[in-house]
Amino acid sequence: MQTLRILNFLISSPLRGPKISPPFTANEFLECLEELGYDAILKNLDGVRKDECAYITITTDEDLEWYIYLGFSGPYFDEFEISSFLHTSENPHLEANNWHMDDHLSVVTVQYDQETGNPEYNNGFFTLQQRMLCIQGDLPMADFVEQSLFLWEEEFDGFIAQLCPEISSSED
Repeated sequence: MQTLRILNFLISSPLRGPKISPPFTANEFLECLEELGYDAILKNLDGVRKDECAYITITTDEDLEWYIYLGFSGPYFDEFEISSFLHTSENPHLEANNWHMDDHLSVVTVQYDQETGNPEYNNGFFTLQQRMLCIQGDLPMADFVEQSLFLWEEEFDGFIAQLCPEISSSED
């Protein structure tokens, strides 16, 4: 009879869990955005669940809007989702699939008309939503927000370059 030996993988020093940062409020998050130079406005939607949904709208220098969804878990949050709606005259499914061909932190989805079930189509353009989830982890809030928005800007600019290659080639 053969015996199977299992290696011991115990660590000699005591295990420590991840450091968890304290959650933040919507107003603290808004102040952090303003300190970073963003033009941001805090908004609340009355939800179906009879509580408030907190989100922030950021207007970029190019007059594009980004939406930061904090959610219903307030008044304290430890994550957010940032998104934007973009438009293309090309096949929206191909644009989304092309984006997902490479490793990205953000996801792109085609927006559909609720009544017809077809992709939203207005004035010759289809609507796409790009979004990215940001989880605080152990970073201080200011660093978390700054790094998250830096990564989002890279993702956002990358998708704009995919949708409008003539813009990115003219900037080079």
